[in-house]
Amino acid sequence: MCPAEDRDVETQAEPGSTILLVEDEALLRMSTAEHLREAGFLVVEAANGAEARAVIEAGVTVDLVFSDINMPLVDGVALAKWLSAQEHVPSIVLTSGVPMVLAQARAACPGVQAFLPKPYPYGEMEEKIRAALAKRDV
Repeated sequence: MCPAEDRDVETQAEPGSTILLVEDEALLRMSTAEHLREAGFLVVEAANGAEARAVIEAGVTVDLVFSDINMPLVDGVALAKWLSAQEHVPSIVLTSGVPMVLAQARAACPGVQAFLPKPYPYGEMEEKIRAALAKRDV
């Protein structure tokens, strides 16, 4: 789904939940999005945190944001902090291939539901996402 599309999806338990996938590495973003779609999720893609903010500001309702931390312009930590201040706060899962960056994000973003080190197996990623969505529905 193109980020420019204005799609308002009713919040529901997974699958069928809408995920905003934020990843600056195009091939990783495309393959991750494909896996999530095959798992039954609706996926909106953004290439960086600034693009993700634009999606949210355009009124697209998402249930979960799955974001890389190390990105140009607006990184995943800044995005998570911004999301936490919004009226509709989605679940947030952050990922990084740098262990030190993940540790720093844990300290800086206590509201984030899960942290996932890269490279991640798709099964583990899907499990973390489903768990974060389940916490939200409680």
